[in-house]
Amino acid sequence: MAQFVSSVERITFGERMLLGLNFVAAHWLQFITEAYRHCQFATDNVQNKTHLSQK
Repeated sequence: MAQFVSSVERITFGERMLLGLNFVAAHWLQFITEAYRHCQFATDNVQNKTHLSQK
C-alpha cells in the first residue's frame, strides 16, 4: 500500500510541476506577444508620423 501511495504522490507531483511550467510558459508567451504587439504598434505610429511629416 505504501508503495502505491508514494507512486501516486510522485505522479501528482510531476503533474503539478508540468501544470506549473505550462502555466508559467503560457503567461510568458502572452507577455512576450503583448510586448511584441506593443512594439509593432509603436513603430507603426512612428512610421505614420514620419510619413505625415514628409508630406
